[in-house]
Amino acid sequence: MASIGKKLLPHIIIIIIFLIVSCAFFSPVLTGKMLPQNDIRQFNGSFQEVKAYQAQTGIRSLWTNSMFGGMPTYNIAPYSPNAMFGTSWVYGILVGGAFLPNPLNALFLYFFSFYFLLLAFRVNPWIAMVGAFAYGFSSFNIVILDAGHMLQAYGLGLGPLVLAAAVFTVRFRKYFLGGALFALALALMQRANHPQMLYYVMLVLGIYLISEFIYLVIIEKQWLPYFKAVFAIGIGGLISIGTNITFQLTTLEYSKASTRGKTELVTKAKGADASSGLDIDYALDWSYGQGETFSLMIPDARGGAADAIGNKHHSIGSDIDPQLRDTVMQMDEYWGSQPFTSGPFYFGAIICFLFMLGLITLPSHNRWWILAVTIFSFFLCWGKNFMVFNELMFYHFPMYSKFRSVDFTLTMASMVMPVLAILMLNKILDGVEWNKTTRKRFLIAFGLTGGICLLFWLIPSLAGDFLKPNDADKDAFKGAKASPQAIDAVIGGLQEARTEILKADAIRSFLFILIAGGLIWLYNMKWEIFKGKNGKAIFISIIALLVLIDQWSVDRRYVNDKSFTAKRTKIETEEPSEADSYIMQDQDPDYRVMDVAKNTFNDATASYFHKSIGGYHGAKMKRFQEITDRYLYGVLQILKQNVGKMPGDQLVNALQKTHKLGILDMMDCKYIIAGETQKDVILNPYHLSHAWFVKGVKQVQDADSELGSLDGFNPADTAIIDVGANHPNFKTYMEGFQPKWDSTATIKLDDYKPNDLTYSSKSATEQFAVFSEVYYADGWDVFVDGQKQSHVRVDYLMRGMRVPAGTHKIEFKFEPKSFETGEKISLASSLIMLLGLVGSISWEIWKSPKKEEEEEKEEEV
Repeated sequence: MASIGKKLLPHIIIIIIFLIVSCAFFSPVLTGKMLPQNDIRQFNGSFQEVKAYQAQTGIRSLWTNSMFGGMPTYNIAPYSPNAMFGTSWVYGILVGGAFLPNPLNALFLYFFSFYFLLLAFRVNPWIAMVGAFAYGFSSFNIVILDAGHMLQAYGLGLGPLVLAAAVFTVRFRKYFLGGALFALALALMQRANHPQMLYYVMLVLGIYLISEFIYLVIIEKQWLPYFKAVFAIGIGGLISIGTNITFQLTTLEYSKASTRGKTELVTKAKGADASSGLDIDYALDWSYGQGETFSLMIPDARGGAADAIGNKHHSIGSDIDPQLRDTVMQMDEYWGSQPFTSGPFYFGAIICFLFMLGLITLPSHNRWWILAVTIFSFFLCWGKNFMVFNELMFYHFPMYSKFRSVDFTLTMASMVMPVLAILMLNKILDGVEWNKTTRKRFLIAFGLTGGICLLFWLIPSLAGDFLKPNDADKDAFKGAKASPQAIDAVIGGLQEARTEILKADAIRSFLFILIAGGLIWLYNMKWEIFKGKNGKAIFISIIALLVLIDQWSVDRRYVNDKSFTAKRTKIETEEPSEADSYIMQDQDPDYRVMDVAKNTFNDATASYFHKSIGGYHGAKMKRFQEITDRYLYGVLQILKQNVGKMPGDQLVNALQKTHKLGILDMMDCKYIIAGETQKDVILNPYHLSHAWFVKGVKQVQDADSELGSLDGFNPADTAIIDVGANHPNFKTYMEGFQPKWDSTATIKLDDYKPNDLTYSSKSATEQFAVFSEVYYADGWDVFVDGQKQSHVRVDYLMRGMRVPAGTHKIEFKFEPKSFETGEKISLASSLIMLLGLVGSISWEIWKSPKKEEEEEKEEEV
């Protein structure tokens, strides 16, 4: 037991250090402050209806009508009571805030997870601590915390833990324990429910396992240990999928109907642009430029974040004409190929130097797979700037077209480049033969990193012209009353300012590489301070301090004390505006609003108080997005241009007369919000309420015809249904229906719950009803007088059904079979994983005393 305690002590101390450093970086959290975190604010709005309903009834709705007319909550707030049954407390401690508050918990998770990844590579714990700092303070990992991308952050925090379990299984050859730990780690990452980060980690894992196959099976001929490890990892992976299968089933199901799914529009699906996922232009919009990749080593290689130069760089531009300087300082410091960015991917100058040194020094077993991941990551992140490769990936690589923002692929490099760097540092600590060959490799690595930094400082024009692509900087002056000569002068000053920004960071990175390189040189030359029993400790301490100073100081550009705000603000506890309060006096439980005062389709503030046409989510329903692209953006533009120029009632009447309001009417958009006050609320008297009977049904043969028919149509009179080849069930459903308009017929909403809507109808003849609710076949069932019936999609997005003559109760219930099935599998798999963990850990504990006895006997001999 004493020996176990002695082995655990360094790890305990290091974990405490992680805790201290995390608290220090986010110290304002400890005083009751918080980051604004826009994504958290948007989540609060999108989840409010479900949260309030659960608080009132104890029932968790899997559907909300608060955004985009209605959508499942699977990817808003993942829910599975049986997920990781018996082990969910681990998730609660590492991710769920049971141990540390947000965002402190994410930073600690970065450190903790990457530390164990390096231990799996048999790295000295104190050197592994340095690597954990390097990974945790990688600038992108910090920037996303400021934005509130917490699921992505948790994915990045848990990804190294997944890789650690796999590496441990292969290299330590503890197949039972390794498989169980892999199951737990992968289950944790799936529970975080960020499919994109999970996808990238699986790509890294695949490349790693291929490399181990080449090394162990082909080179070393050790095929049995390899396949035992892969078998254990495979079984663990299958069990982990089972524990979270509810998330996977519901997400997979919804993805087909979301913007990640394939469109039915023939005009969009033709030819080379055919994709089963996102549109390629949309997916590749956030593409890194090749030159921008230098930001991994020089943070402001392309200017850093998209922000006014004067906000961060107060002292630059002293040589710029004073008459131009104010204008220049208000312009964007970022000049890369992305539309904008909150900050670069900066891995650390010292880490890049050690990575390069490791690449030309370490054995091939550890370097080639990391190089492959790094190059693969670079190619992917270049996106539209390297279309030969990325078109191939987008259209032919499984699942790749489901994800956007290809700059995120750099997270793969961020996980492996520090691994190689720290393996090199570990090798240095263990002692390398400091001969002529080693020194030559050292100088090559220094030249390829520090030398490049020095070149950018001496000859900054090597980086480019310091202007955004496609004359975007000049476009900022469109409409300005300035001569071309004056604009050129400002652009020249802008180039000068951006040049200074690059030079400052280039020399900064050079100095960090120079100091770290000099330290390594002196250590290997057995300099006096590094002799004796404390030499290694001194070396590690200085290196750790340098890495911390390097990356901490860059991170402070994006998250600092000014980033925090008082906890009890509108961010956490929303307060309704005067306009919201006025609308909320309406006792109708199920009308909708359209907030044109904000970024309508990228803001969920209105969803906090109302059921909204707009919202904020990365995976809207595809049909809603297609209606938005075709019609709603046009309506929104007209509203924004004319609000305040004419009375609201006149504006709505004008839109109605030109047949522009049909989409809003059928979605029961009762109010348009144009500002914060009561007078900014515009009533739409033409909204069609919860349900209505139409006079006729127009049948079309494809999605293009259905979407096109919405142009200028009157949804009160006509429903449009696609009965073409893609929907034979709709055609069968409509067979025999003869509309007989009954002017006395009525249909109304009697009871509203987000997952259960009850209507009553009365008519002399069979009618066709349209409901102002979004159609989603995979979960919504309809019952007429308690008997299950069918319903169809009409008007491209809404629900419709035949209603028999007489008086009837119609009830829509959201009861997805995927959720019910998933929960059963999840419970069984969770129990298997729990038994595997308990069994494997017990087995290792039982074996441990015997192993210690054998080691003691060997020492005695």
